[in-house]
Amino acid sequence: MPKPKIPVFCVVSYSRKSGKTSIAAQLISLLSKRGFSTFSVKHASKQIDVPGKDTSRLAEAGAKAVMAISPQASAIYLYADPLSLEGLLNLIESLYGGGIAICEGFKQSPYPKIYVNPPSQAELVNTFALVYTNTAPLSEEAKAYPSTRLEPLCDRIVEASLHYVLSLLPGRNCGNCGYSSCRELAEAYLQGKARLEECPLPTPSYELALLVNGEEISLSRYPSLVISSVLEALTKGLKGVPREYHELVFKLRRVR
Repeated sequence: MPKPKIPVFCVVSYSRKSGKTSIAAQLISLLSKRGFSTFSVKHASKQIDVPGKDTSRLAEAGAKAVMAISPQASAIYLYADPLSLEGLLNLIESLYGGGIAICEGFKQSPYPKIYVNPPSQAELVNTFALVYTNTAPLSEEAKAYPSTRLEPLCDRIVEASLHYVLSLLPGRNCGNCGYSSCRELAEAYLQGKARLEECPLPTPSYELALLVNGEEISLSRYPSLVISSVLEALTKGLKGVPREYHELVFKLRRVR
């Protein structure tokens, strides 16, 4: 499943009734007031549809997907192949464009975590922030915030989201998309006013990995495009290189 273009932050905890929904709702409210488009996915441990209701009866009759429409909202129940978190976010992005996803739950996912009232002995993974609804030592340096003052955390979410979206763009600031810079396009994307496909630069033909002393170096879209294009062009005319190949490996070693 392709990685979502939408930045994702998961509000998680180690206990029920910890205030996850309240924290997620506050963050969504703050981001929305700043003009950002927001989405949310909640991890549900129990059955979502209500047994005996019409939608449930239609599914029991054999419908792979059941949709419900009212003047207030629409809902889609996928029974045959329920989507993963990535699948849902990619679907949301295809419908609405860009934004920021504040999800509730998904502790085992690879996305940045906002832990609510974590116990001191808990093993925290991929921590973005800690939020406490009770008395606890708080400091922005330690990424810890009181639930009554989430504006600084919201600032960090915005900056991290911009950084993530910019990593998907070439960074050339060419203006060919209609925006003056890649950052301006990224901001418009997070506000739901633009799509990343408005960037006219092509995607690389191959997936590129750069390893230095055995450690992989992260590359944004533009360096990947340039390096892969140059290497592909150089090797096309070399004797012994087949017209079709699935992998090229170059090794550059210092000899003195």
